[in-house]
Order: sequence, then structure tokens, then C-alpha cells
Amino acid sequence: MTPAGRRAWFNGRIRLGMLFLVLASLWRWLVHPGPQLSSNVVDAAAGILYGISIGCMLTGLRLNALRGVGRGTDPDASAR
Repeated sequence: MTPAGRRAWFNGRIRLGMLFLVLASLWRWLVHPGPQLSSNVVDAAAGILYGISIGCMLTGLRLNALRGVGRGTDPDASAR
């Protein structure tokens, strides 16, 4: 796969999904429950961030599949 093909495969939605994945992972390390923030709020925020991450990555992969990005020059290569 050419560098341009890799850039096209790694589109904006997948990048956004990766960003939310990193944010969700860091959220667990940096924000701890305390007197002002209950553990339910911390868990809910992490769950929302993970959910957004999964949704962005899945829609990015689906858009790539619809556009045919990443299959190379041979359209029958994915069938082998």
C-alpha cells in the first residue's frame, strides 16, 4: 500500500476515534473519585468516551469499506 493509500485509510473519523480512545484511557488515570466527584460520574464519563471512540472507529471503517480504500490496485485481491 502506498503512503497516500495509508493516509486515505486512516481517515478523520478513525483519527477522532483514536483521540477519544486515548482520552478515555487517560481519564481513568488522571481523574479519581473524591468528595466532589463520585465514582459513578467518573465511570459514566469514561464509558461515554469509550463509546464515542468505538462509534467513530466503526463508522470510519465502514466509510472506508464503502469507498474501497485499502484494497490496492487489484479489485480481486481481497477475494483471494
